[in-house]
Amino acid sequence: MKTIEIYEPPLCCPTGVCGPAPDPELATLLDAVMKLKKEGYSVERIAINQQPMRVMNNPVVKAILISEGKESLPITLSGGKLVLKGRYPKYEELLKGVIFMPTYEYLCRRCARVFEKKMTVEEKKNAKTACPNCGSEDIRQHLFGVNFFGKKSVGGGPSGGCCGGGGTGCCG
Repeated sequence: MKTIEIYEPPLCCPTGVCGPAPDPELATLLDAVMKLKKEGYSVERIAINQQPMRVMNNPVVKAILISEGKESLPITLSGGKLVLKGRYPKYEELLKGVIFMPTYEYLCRRCARVFEKKMTVEEKKNAKTACPNCGSEDIRQHLFGVNFFGKKSVGGGPSGGCCGGGGTGCCG
């Protein structure tokens, strides 16, 4: 199971929800973390002032802090990969980081190879994807079929689904 790590700016206590006027954003985050933990997921919150060596020993977080400064906090990682930075994630975003990492299918225009790459939506925005066969960056996203949770296919691919001839109606 993937672990979600949330690297945070300095907090007064481990939750950041204390004192006479707790930050509503931290209260919402605390609720989301507790809900995910109750569902069996691993979520860790690491405040820079409480675990400075843990923060600086993470190469992803360290690189972001060096290049962008403390304004990039909080930084959320899922499975060691960047999911979000600069704000706290919402419950739905945390859940997606744990369960759903899309697989993108690409077609290389140089060698005509079709290949897949799993990455978060955030990674895809900044990715320089190259063909694993020939190294060319002259690729395009290949939309053949998208499999959601291993049940249905959308796009008319060989697994049936919408317009694929395998169901009792659209996407059936």
